[in-house]
Amino acid sequence: MSNSYNSPDKLRQKREEMVRYHLERRGISDPRVLEAFRSIPREKFVPEARRNRAYDDCALPIGEGQTISQP
Repeated sequence: MSNSYNSPDKLRQKREEMVRYHLERRGISDPRVLEAFRSIPREKFVPEARRNRAYDDCALPIGEGQTISQP
């Protein structure tokens, strides 16, 4: 993760934005669910070439014809 978009601080910020804009605004309010999304780094589950999109509100291909679901 060499560019500034993929820095640890930026990825933490993107995780928090995902929780606020994609989850809480959809009515997800269980603190355990929100904390799980805040604490699990989605970028670790997508290929490096797609890490800059790990927190987008869409499914992403992860290989072998599989996807990681949208948040």
